[in-house]
Amino acid sequence: MLSEDIKAEEMAIEIYTKQLDMVKDDSVKRLLERVIRDENFHRIEFSELKEKVMEGIVCMQEEPKKADPKVIEVLNKFLQEEYQTIINYLYQFFHSKDINHRDVMLDIAIESMVHMGKLGEAIGELGGMPDIRADLGKRDRKTMQESLAENIKFERETGGDYKKALGHIEDDGVKKLFEFIESQEEYHRHMLMELFKKMRRLTVGDLRRKE
Repeated sequence: MLSEDIKAEEMAIEIYTKQLDMVKDDSVKRLLERVIRDENFHRIEFSELKEKVMEGIVCMQEEPKKADPKVIEVLNKFLQEEYQTIINYLYQFFHSKDINHRDVMLDIAIESMVHMGKLGEAIGELGGMPDIRADLGKRDRKTMQESLAENIKFERETGGDYKKALGHIEDDGVKKLFEFIESQEEYHRHMLMELFKKMRRLTVGDLRRKE
């Protein structure tokens, strides 16, 4: 079954790569590049699991790893950031009346849930305990463009934080996870920038019509 899963991921990567060569639209190209990175991450996960199965290793019987406090601290920092991201984007999703804005906010919130889950798993596998905290205080109402500008800045800074952390992490599994999330943060920033540009065009168009 795992061999078939690996083949399926390799086929998907091959198909998307061929489509990437045919596509001219920059937004679609970015989407395909992001999907190829995701599929490659899945292929690696299946391959590593297959190796464990072939070696007769059962995860439940493995000796628990000794937690490295510094690594656990870094992972929990990112776990809390992802949790805060989910809350922020869902808040914007529920308070927005623009369908495009709502779609992007929900998409990023869902992907951040995946990031949070993977970070929590990594902490548990390393022998640590996930520390989930977030600021649930009162939020000031902002315009859509103000919120998007803040989101773009946040995604840029978060992606940079993951990239910086890679230089201090030795665990290969954690490194791969950070690379995966960092690439998705880059795509989130691209989605937000495209939406921001679209909102600005609409605003300028409305002003011209009023004039």
